[in-house]
Amino acid sequence: MGMALTSIRLCNFKCFEDSGEIPLAPLTVIFGRNNTGKSSILQSLFLFRQTLDSPEHRARFNIAGPLYVAGGYSDIVYRHAKKRRMEFEFGVQANELSAIVAFKFSSDEPNQPRLLSLRIHNPDQWSIEFRNDESRPERDLFRSFENGEETGEEGGEGYFNFPRGYFLPIIGELPGEENKTRNRVRWFARCILDSLQKEVERFRAVGAFRQLPNRLYEYQGKTPEVVDLVGKNAINALIDDTRNNSRLLENLNQWIEKTGHIRVRPPRPISRTAKLYDLIVEDAISGTSASLVDSGSGVGQALPVFIEGLRTPSEALFLVQEPETHLHPDAVLAMADFLISIVRSGRRVIVETHSEQILLRIRHRIAGARTNGAKKLVLSPDEVSLIYVNKPPKGPSTATRLNIDKLGQIPDWPRDFMEETSEERLAIMEAMVGQSKAGRKR
Repeated sequence: MGMALTSIRLCNFKCFEDSGEIPLAPLTVIFGRNNTGKSSILQSLFLFRQTLDSPEHRARFNIAGPLYVAGGYSDIVYRHAKKRRMEFEFGVQANELSAIVAFKFSSDEPNQPRLLSLRIHNPDQWSIEFRNDESRPERDLFRSFENGEETGEEGGEGYFNFPRGYFLPIIGELPGEENKTRNRVRWFARCILDSLQKEVERFRAVGAFRQLPNRLYEYQGKTPEVVDLVGKNAINALIDDTRNNSRLLENLNQWIEKTGHIRVRPPRPISRTAKLYDLIVEDAISGTSASLVDSGSGVGQALPVFIEGLRTPSEALFLVQEPETHLHPDAVLAMADFLISIVRSGRRVIVETHSEQILLRIRHRIAGARTNGAKKLVLSPDEVSLIYVNKPPKGPSTATRLNIDKLGQIPDWPRDFMEETSEERLAIMEAMVGQSKAGRKR
């Protein structure tokens, strides 16, 4: 399985002064208490995606949306300190090459944050860096350095201009053997940067807040290939799939039945000429049918997760926040199996969750559970990265990878985290014992 994005590091971004390296795996699970910074990890990717999608910003960081509306620089920099510089580092694998791509930004309000430097390097082997000439901020001019030595560009003026219409620089020619022989550092850097760009431009994502179902849906034609955090295009993709005799509906029903004991009928137009479709679901046990609107909020919230996960391209990333929203605990276990199935199909998943059931099912699958036809869902420990995000009362957030063994056990489980349910069960037992003793005394 290819791994383009292998790690993330956030410095001076939101709750993180320095997150340290956050290693990614085919299945990365981010969890922690509320307001600790879990969402910031995925939001960093949303910011880069919307920046690449809005090249008119040139060497600027697009924090104005649509995937994440950050407000101003002071709203997202650590401790709201405008003088601090935000840094984002991404570990990237491109075939046999591996490197770190590091971006550094500064405030330039009311304009978008300015890119101060971009460094692509394999530690202790090679590096190429572009540094903004802060003495001439009006032109966004960059000086380039290879292995620490400055290189002249563009007629010997010493500057490297990022091309208009692009956020990332074009380093040399397209990768090829001739270029590799002529300048290996630039060839390596171009391969790494192209791999990162492809990774960010291909991922699909579903946010924590999805649209509520509608009574009717207007078919919009071919579904746009955009990140759809609220699931507004999910049913359109289903209609498009039905019109083109694809397998999206068939694959969806395999999972929606396990989650909600219902099946989704093929979307149907309300008339021969109308572009309006209704969506009917039927109970898998009784056979009764109803509109999706009347089927319960859990099913409506789960549909975009299933549809966007299934539509994620091969070897691409699927990002999902709180897939357990409005689902019964039994259904959450099925949702966890769905995410594991996405990994088994050759794609990769980063999930942010509050659900103990999702963690339990993943541990269950690592332990090798092969019951209920789940043989294909078994995971190995190295396929999972459990990231625990914690924020002390005073100080920055931390992101820690927890070890997990082949039996699904987590020896360094965070103290006092997710222990409330166990304590509640113990309190019930103690109360029962107390009542029993009181009854015997009477």
